[in-house]
Amino acid sequence: EARIVMGGVHPTLDPASVLTSANVDFVIRGEGEFAFAELVSALSSGLPVDAIEGVSYKTDDGQLVINGKAPLIRDLNSLPMLDYDSFPIERYIEHNRLLRSIRGISMIISRGCPFQCTFCAVHETMGRTWRIKTAAQVVSEMVILKERHGIEGVWFKDSIFNLDKEWVKEFCRLLIEADTGIQWQALTRVDLIDEEQIILMK
Repeated sequence: EARIVMGGVHPTLDPASVLTSANVDFVIRGEGEFAFAELVSALSSGLPVDAIEGVSYKTDDGQLVINGKAPLIRDLNSLPMLDYDSFPIERYIEHNRLLRSIRGISMIISRGCPFQCTFCAVHETMGRTWRIKTAAQVVSEMVILKERHGIEGVWFKDSIFNLDKEWVKEFCRLLIEADTGIQWQALTRVDLIDEEQIILMK
């Protein structure tokens, strides 16, 4: 009797094919936190779901209703820290340990990308407007992960970690002050790095 909801890159880009599966009831396109919460609320209350932005679905007679993407979440700090205890975090830590020989976990702290790389779908799922959590929030979450789960390393899987050079300086300053010993790695473009920044990040 459970309702099955899918989200992510594939359902965002091709919701119709996903909804043709007998196992899928709803698809959330784009950034799903608020749309998913609205969907749960509507289903719990017996209210219609057709007005929820970002939600596509099958009608009772099997017709597909494909709606647009959910609105971009402008303030990422409005989202609570992920509840890492709600899934088997040790399996993810073990995966990182096998790759890097440390107790690590991945984080995504920003969304969107203004660049137009032909191989990437981020602009389709998270838009071209780049948004990032505050440096203080990111460092705070890293400290919490170390205290709760013994994390030794973080892999930032954002498409571009360092679009804002002043943000990077603030992040590095706060992380150095926190003196956590946490190792980290991040992704970026080669044309967005310079010697001063690399030294600071190291």
